[in-house]
Amino acid sequence: MSCTGLRLADGVHNHTPNEVTSFSMTFANLLGSGEVVSSVLDTTVLDEGAASLVVDSTQIISPNVVVVVSAGVEAQNYFVLVKVLTSLGQTLEGAVQVFVDDAVEV
Repeated sequence: MSCTGLRLADGVHNHTPNEVTSFSMTFANLLGSGEVVSSVLDTTVLDEGAASLVVDSTQIISPNVVVVVSAGVEAQNYFVLVKVLTSLGQTLEGAVQVFVDDAVEV
């Protein structure tokens, strides 16, 4: 699985199947002066056929979008694609890699 041609955020968000976690994706370097992220048009999870990671919610704190995820399968990589609309009418896309790790042992 790859996200060839998509703007991929730096780093990997680590997650376990039993957690509800969040990550922030920034669009700051793509916005013009005074432009803000006005809405999230779509979120899509790309996976390799395993039970899917779930996007529970999104929240705009422009220039960032906070994405909350849950579920997923251990040892699987996912890509969460986020499509936004800006105050100047741009449609922008980005992606974050999410790796589902083994449950944390205490």
